[in-house]
Amino acid sequence: MQKSRQSLTKQLSELTTKSPIDCDTAIEIWWWNKYNGSSFRLTVPGLITFTNELALASYNWKLAEPLRVTPQILLKLDRKLESPYFIRFGGKKEMFIHELILFAEKEATYLNLIDNLEKFLDNL
Repeated sequence: MQKSRQSLTKQLSELTTKSPIDCDTAIEIWWWNKYNGSSFRLTVPGLITFTNELALASYNWKLAEPLRVTPQILLKLDRKLESPYFIRFGGKKEMFIHELILFAEKEATYLNLIDNLEKFLDNL
């Protein structure tokens, strides 16, 4: 899935049939950071569209121990992942990452092999 977010959004928005959506609206709704065209982090509506409506293959990676969210981790995820992903937060004030949902088999396989988010991001 190594594409630009703009072209990926355009292609996928054309496939939505249950609730048709234009590309500009999809960018506003599906992506967490609508201003950074290289960020593939999904919002909840984006995750629902990708998994339910478009039925894209997704790969869940649950952390054995929740990881405290830091700006460095969020920036590394934004900069290093080259396909859509969703972060499931939890804990007090949602300050911990509990799960990552990836939409690229290669990245998901690599993360499962390393089994450590910070090492995974450092080695991408």
